[in-house]
Amino acid sequence: MHDIAQICLNGHIVNDAARTYEHLNKKFCETCGACTIMECPHCKNEIQGTFDPEGKWDTEHLTIAPKYCTGCGKSYPWTSQKILAAAEFIKELEELSSEDKEIFLSSFEEIVKESPSASAGAIKIKKLMRKLKKESLLSLRELLIHIGIRSVLIALDIH
Repeated sequence: MHDIAQICLNGHIVNDAARTYEHLNKKFCETCGACTIMECPHCKNEIQGTFDPEGKWDTEHLTIAPKYCTGCGKSYPWTSQKILAAAEFIKELEELSSEDKEIFLSSFEEIVKESPSASAGAIKIKKLMRKLKKESLLSLRELLIHIGIRSVLIALDIH
C-alpha cells in the first residue's frame, strides 16, 4: 500500500509518508521555500509516496519525485519546470538553427518520459551538442546536472 508523498513545487521530497507521519508535513519546503503539494494539481490524485506492501513497515522510501501523475498522466509542476528551463536555455543557443532547437527539445522530452524514442533522442542530442561552442556545452552540462533528471544524464552520459 502506498502512503501519500508531500513534495514541493520544485520537486524536493518533504515527506514520503505524509499520511502516516502527518506531524512531519510542512506547508513550505525547507530546502527552497516553495509551497508543497500532496496531490496532482490537474486531477487531484494523491501523489504516491512510500510503499509498504504488507503494512509491516518494511517500506521502500521515495527517493526521487515522480515525474508524471499516475491518475491523469500529466507532468507534475517540477517536471514541467525542468523541461521549461531546458527549453529556455536551448532557445538561447546561437550555434543551433531553429530546426535544431526543435529537434533538441523534442528529443529531450522523449528522454524525460523514458519513452521508446529516448535512445534515438539521445543520439540526436549528442549530434547537436557537437555543434556547440565549449562555453555553451559546459553551460548545457551544468544545466542538465542542476535540473537533475536522471534519465537525461544517463542517456547523454553526463556525470
